Amino acid sequence: MKLKTKNLIYLFIPIIIVFTYPLLNAIIYNLLLYISSLYDGLSNFLENNYAMTDTLISLLLVILFFPLYKWITKNKITLQPIKSNFVLICIPFSLALGGLSYIILAIIERFLVPIGILKDEFADFSNMWSQFDNDAYFWVFLSIVFLGPLFEEILFRGIVYNFLEKYKSGLFPVIISGVLFGIWHAQAVQSIYTAVMGIVLGYVYMKTKNLFYPTLLHMLNNLYSTLPQSMQSDYLYTLIDTISVLMVIPFAIIFIMKYKKDREKIKSIKERGAE
Repeated sequence: MKLKTKNLIYLFIPIIIVFTYPLLNAIIYNLLLYISSLYDGLSNFLENNYAMTDTLISLLLVILFFPLYKWITKNKITLQPIKSNFVLICIPFSLALGGLSYIILAIIERFLVPIGILKDEFADFSNMWSQFDNDAYFWVFLSIVFLGPLFEEILFRGIVYNFLEKYKSGLFPVIISGVLFGIWHAQAVQSIYTAVMGIVLGYVYMKTKNLFYPTLLHMLNNLYSTLPQSMQSDYLYTLIDTISVLMVIPFAIIFIMKYKKDREKIKSIKERGAE
Protein backbone atom coordinates (compact mmCIF):
# COMPACT_ATOMS: atom_id res chain seq x y z
CA MET A 1 0.00 0.00 0.00
CA LYS A 2 2.87 2.33 0.86
CA LEU A 3 4.55 1.63 -2.49
CA LYS A 4 1.29 2.30 -4.35
CA THR A 5 0.85 5.64 -2.56
CA LYS A 6 4.43 6.60 -3.44
CA ASN A 7 3.78 5.79 -7.09
CA LEU A 8 0.66 7.96 -7.08
CA ILE A 9 2.76 10.85 -5.81
CA TYR A 10 4.96 10.53 -8.90
CA LEU A 11 1.79 10.73 -11.01
CA PHE A 12 0.18 13.72 -9.30
CA ILE A 13 3.23 15.93 -8.65
CA PRO A 14 3.75 16.77 -12.37
CA ILE A 15 0.02 17.41 -12.81
CA ILE A 16 0.05 19.77 -9.81
CA ILE A 17 3.15 21.56 -11.17
CA VAL A 18 1.55 22.10 -14.59
CA PHE A 19 -1.80 23.34 -13.27
CA THR A 20 -0.29 25.67 -10.64
CA TYR A 21 2.05 27.25 -13.21
CA PRO A 22 -0.35 30.14 -14.05
CA LEU A 23 -0.30 31.13 -10.38
CA LEU A 24 3.51 30.99 -10.24
CA ASN A 25 3.76 32.94 -13.49
CA ALA A 26 1.39 35.61 -12.12
CA ILE A 27 3.41 35.86 -8.88
CA ILE A 28 6.68 36.36 -10.79
CA TYR A 29 5.06 38.88 -13.15
CA ASN A 30 3.62 40.94 -10.32
CA LEU A 31 6.92 40.74 -8.45
CA LEU A 32 8.70 42.18 -11.49
CA LEU A 33 6.09 44.93 -11.73
CA TYR A 34 6.49 45.73 -8.04
CA ILE A 35 10.29 45.96 -8.32
CA SER A 36 10.01 48.06 -11.47
CA SER A 37 7.51 50.40 -9.77
CA LEU A 38 10.29 51.45 -7.41
CA TYR A 39 12.05 53.08 -10.36
CA ASP A 40 10.47 55.89 -12.36
CA GLY A 41 9.24 54.82 -15.79
CA LEU A 42 10.45 51.23 -15.54
CA SER A 43 7.00 49.80 -14.76
CA ASN A 44 5.46 51.26 -17.93
CA PHE A 45 8.51 50.16 -19.90
CA LEU A 46 8.03 46.52 -18.80
CA GLU A 47 4.30 46.58 -19.51
CA ASN A 48 4.93 47.92 -23.02
CA ASN A 49 7.78 45.48 -23.81
CA TYR A 50 6.13 42.09 -23.61
CA ALA A 51 9.08 40.11 -25.00
CA MET A 52 11.53 41.54 -22.46
CA THR A 53 9.11 40.83 -19.59
CA ASP A 54 8.58 37.29 -20.86
CA THR A 55 12.35 36.84 -21.14
CA LEU A 56 12.86 37.85 -17.51
CA ILE A 57 10.05 35.54 -16.37
CA SER A 58 11.50 32.63 -18.38
CA LEU A 59 14.96 33.25 -16.92
CA LEU A 60 13.61 33.21 -13.36
CA LEU A 61 11.64 30.04 -14.10
CA VAL A 62 14.77 28.31 -15.45
CA ILE A 63 16.62 29.27 -12.27
CA LEU A 64 13.74 27.98 -10.11
CA PHE A 65 13.10 24.68 -11.90
CA PHE A 66 16.62 23.62 -12.90
CA PRO A 67 17.53 22.46 -9.34
CA LEU A 68 14.38 20.29 -9.29
CA TYR A 69 15.40 18.79 -12.62
CA LYS A 70 18.88 18.06 -11.21
CA TRP A 71 17.36 16.46 -8.13
CA ILE A 72 14.90 14.20 -9.93
CA THR A 73 17.57 12.99 -12.38
CA LYS A 74 20.05 12.54 -9.49
CA ASN A 75 22.34 15.21 -10.97
CA LYS A 76 22.79 13.18 -14.17
CA ILE A 77 21.82 16.05 -16.45
CA THR A 78 22.89 14.22 -19.62
CA LEU A 79 23.09 10.45 -19.34
CA GLN A 80 24.41 9.96 -22.87
CA PRO A 81 27.10 11.90 -24.79
CA ILE A 82 26.02 14.33 -27.50
CA LYS A 83 26.43 12.82 -30.98
CA SER A 84 27.36 15.24 -33.76
CA ASN A 85 25.53 13.22 -36.44
CA PHE A 86 22.25 13.42 -34.51
CA VAL A 87 22.76 17.17 -33.99
CA LEU A 88 22.83 17.54 -37.80
CA ILE A 89 19.68 15.41 -38.12
CA CYS A 90 17.96 17.81 -35.71
CA ILE A 91 17.86 20.47 -38.45
CA PRO A 92 15.57 18.61 -40.90
CA PHE A 93 13.83 16.91 -37.95
CA SER A 94 12.88 20.30 -36.48
CA LEU A 95 11.52 21.31 -39.89
CA ALA A 96 9.38 18.15 -39.85
CA LEU A 97 8.01 19.19 -36.45
CA GLY A 98 7.09 22.56 -37.92
CA GLY A 99 5.51 20.81 -40.91
CA LEU A 100 3.42 18.65 -38.60
CA SER A 101 2.17 21.75 -36.80
CA TYR A 102 1.44 23.43 -40.14
CA ILE A 103 -0.64 20.43 -41.30
CA ILE A 104 -2.64 20.35 -38.05
CA LEU A 105 -3.36 24.09 -38.25
CA ALA A 106 -4.31 23.77 -41.92
CA ILE A 107 -6.77 20.97 -41.10
CA ILE A 108 -8.33 23.09 -38.33
CA GLU A 109 -8.63 26.12 -40.61
CA ARG A 110 -9.95 24.11 -43.58
CA PHE A 111 -12.43 21.75 -41.93
CA LEU A 112 -13.28 22.92 -38.40
CA VAL A 113 -13.34 26.73 -38.60
CA PRO A 114 -15.87 26.88 -41.53
CA ILE A 115 -18.43 24.88 -39.49
CA GLY A 116 -17.92 27.02 -36.40
CA ILE A 117 -15.70 24.69 -34.38
CA LEU A 118 -12.68 26.58 -32.92
CA LYS A 119 -13.57 29.62 -35.06
CA ASP A 120 -13.02 32.21 -32.32
CA GLU A 121 -10.07 30.28 -30.89
CA PHE A 122 -8.38 30.21 -34.31
CA ALA A 123 -8.84 33.98 -34.66
CA ASP A 124 -7.33 34.49 -31.20
CA PHE A 125 -4.42 32.21 -32.13
CA SER A 126 -3.79 34.13 -35.37
CA ASN A 127 -3.62 37.41 -33.43
CA MET A 128 -1.67 35.98 -30.49
CA TRP A 129 1.81 36.88 -31.75
CA SER A 130 0.94 40.50 -32.62
CA GLN A 131 2.04 41.57 -29.13
CA PHE A 132 5.64 40.84 -30.16
CA ASP A 133 5.50 42.89 -33.38
CA ASN A 134 6.91 46.12 -31.95
CA ASP A 135 9.45 44.56 -29.56
CA ALA A 136 13.19 44.46 -30.21
CA TYR A 137 14.20 41.19 -31.88
CA PHE A 138 16.90 40.62 -29.22
CA TRP A 139 14.19 40.13 -26.58
CA VAL A 140 11.89 38.23 -28.94
CA PHE A 141 14.73 35.80 -29.70
CA LEU A 142 15.54 35.26 -26.04
CA SER A 143 11.87 34.84 -25.15
CA ILE A 144 10.58 32.61 -27.96
CA VAL A 145 13.67 30.91 -29.39
CA PHE A 146 16.04 30.46 -26.44
CA LEU A 147 14.82 30.82 -22.86
CA GLY A 148 11.19 29.89 -23.52
CA PRO A 149 12.02 26.47 -25.07
CA LEU A 150 14.79 25.92 -22.50
CA PHE A 151 12.36 26.37 -19.61
CA GLU A 152 9.63 24.31 -21.27
CA GLU A 153 12.00 21.39 -21.90
CA ILE A 154 13.35 21.50 -18.34
CA LEU A 155 9.77 21.46 -17.07
CA PHE A 156 8.12 18.92 -19.38
CA ARG A 157 10.84 16.57 -20.59
CA GLY A 158 13.17 17.09 -17.63
CA ILE A 159 10.77 17.16 -14.67
CA VAL A 160 7.27 16.04 -15.72
CA TYR A 161 8.51 13.16 -17.90
CA ASN A 162 10.93 11.85 -15.25
CA PHE A 163 8.30 12.00 -12.49
CA LEU A 164 5.81 10.13 -14.70
CA GLU A 165 8.43 7.54 -15.65
CA LYS A 166 8.84 6.72 -11.96
CA TYR A 167 5.11 5.94 -11.92
CA LYS A 168 5.07 3.92 -15.16
CA SER A 169 7.71 3.48 -17.87
CA GLY A 170 7.31 3.02 -21.63
CA LEU A 171 5.13 5.31 -23.71
CA PHE A 172 3.05 6.42 -20.71
CA PRO A 173 5.33 9.35 -19.70
CA VAL A 174 5.81 10.26 -23.38
CA ILE A 175 2.08 10.60 -24.06
CA ILE A 176 1.00 12.13 -20.74
CA SER A 177 3.83 14.68 -20.63
CA GLY A 178 3.00 15.60 -24.24
CA VAL A 179 -0.70 16.05 -23.49
CA LEU A 180 0.11 18.13 -20.40
CA PHE A 181 2.45 20.22 -22.57
CA GLY A 182 -0.48 20.96 -24.88
CA ILE A 183 -2.90 21.75 -22.03
CA TRP A 184 -0.28 24.00 -20.43
CA HIS A 185 -0.38 26.35 -23.43
CA ALA A 186 -3.99 27.17 -22.45
CA GLN A 187 -5.10 28.15 -25.96
CA ALA A 188 -7.37 25.63 -27.71
CA VAL A 189 -5.78 25.73 -31.18
CA GLN A 190 -2.22 25.94 -29.92
CA SER A 191 -2.84 23.15 -27.39
CA ILE A 192 -3.70 20.68 -30.17
CA TYR A 193 -0.48 20.93 -32.16
CA THR A 194 1.76 21.50 -29.12
CA ALA A 195 0.40 18.27 -27.57
CA VAL A 196 1.46 16.37 -30.70
CA MET A 197 4.80 18.16 -30.70
CA GLY A 198 5.24 17.37 -27.00
CA ILE A 199 4.67 13.65 -27.61
CA VAL A 200 7.32 13.63 -30.35
CA LEU A 201 9.81 15.52 -28.15
CA GLY A 202 9.03 13.15 -25.28
CA TYR A 203 9.76 10.15 -27.52
CA VAL A 204 13.08 11.72 -28.53
CA TYR A 205 13.94 12.21 -24.85
CA MET A 206 12.94 8.61 -24.06
CA LYS A 207 15.26 7.25 -26.75
CA THR A 208 18.23 9.55 -26.07
CA LYS A 209 17.93 10.24 -22.31
CA ASN A 210 19.53 13.58 -23.10
CA LEU A 211 17.60 16.85 -22.69
CA PHE A 212 19.89 18.54 -25.22
CA TYR A 213 18.14 16.98 -28.23
CA PRO A 214 14.48 17.90 -27.53
CA THR A 215 15.66 21.35 -26.43
CA LEU A 216 17.58 21.87 -29.68
CA LEU A 217 14.61 20.62 -31.73
CA HIS A 218 12.27 22.94 -29.83
CA MET A 219 14.55 25.97 -30.28
CA LEU A 220 15.03 25.36 -34.02
CA ASN A 221 11.29 24.85 -34.51
CA ASN A 222 10.56 28.20 -32.86
CA LEU A 223 13.36 29.92 -34.78
CA TYR A 224 11.82 29.11 -38.16
CA SER A 225 8.65 31.02 -37.26
CA THR A 226 10.45 33.86 -35.46
CA LEU A 227 12.95 35.25 -37.94
CA PRO A 228 14.53 38.72 -37.65
CA GLN A 229 12.52 41.55 -39.19
CA SER A 230 15.07 41.95 -42.02
CA MET A 231 14.58 38.32 -43.09
CA GLN A 232 10.79 38.17 -42.88
CA SER A 233 8.99 37.83 -46.20
CA ASP A 234 6.03 35.87 -47.54
CA TYR A 235 8.35 34.08 -49.97
CA LEU A 236 10.76 32.88 -47.26
CA TYR A 237 8.01 31.76 -44.89
CA THR A 238 6.24 29.95 -47.76
CA LEU A 239 9.53 28.23 -48.63
CA ILE A 240 10.05 27.16 -45.00
CA ASP A 241 6.46 25.88 -44.74
CA THR A 242 6.81 23.90 -47.99
CA ILE A 243 10.09 22.28 -46.95
CA SER A 244 8.70 21.58 -43.49
CA VAL A 245 5.64 19.76 -44.86
CA LEU A 246 7.85 17.72 -47.21
CA MET A 247 10.04 16.69 -44.26
CA VAL A 248 7.06 15.18 -42.42
CA ILE A 249 6.80 12.09 -44.66
CA PRO A 250 10.40 10.77 -44.36
CA PHE A 251 10.56 11.40 -40.62
CA ALA A 252 7.13 9.80 -40.09
CA ILE A 253 8.44 6.70 -41.90
CA ILE A 254 11.62 6.72 -39.78
CA PHE A 255 9.57 7.01 -36.58
CA ILE A 256 7.25 4.14 -37.56
CA MET A 257 10.18 1.91 -38.56
CA LYS A 258 12.03 2.73 -35.34
CA TYR A 259 8.94 2.00 -33.25
CA LYS A 260 8.37 -1.36 -34.98
CA LYS A 261 12.03 -2.27 -34.52
CA ASP A 262 11.85 -1.47 -30.81
CA ARG A 263 8.66 -3.54 -30.47
CA GLU A 264 10.31 -6.51 -32.17
CA LYS A 265 13.35 -6.18 -29.91
CA ILE A 266 11.16 -6.16 -26.77
CA LYS A 267 9.20 -9.16 -28.06
CA SER A 268 12.43 -11.05 -28.77
CA ILE A 269 13.75 -10.35 -25.26
CA LYS A 270 10.48 -11.59 -23.72
CA GLU A 271 10.54 -14.77 -25.82
CA ARG A 272 14.14 -15.52 -24.79
CA GLY A 273 13.22 -14.91 -21.16
CA ALA A 274 10.30 -17.32 -21.38
CA GLU A 275 12.49 -20.15 -22.68
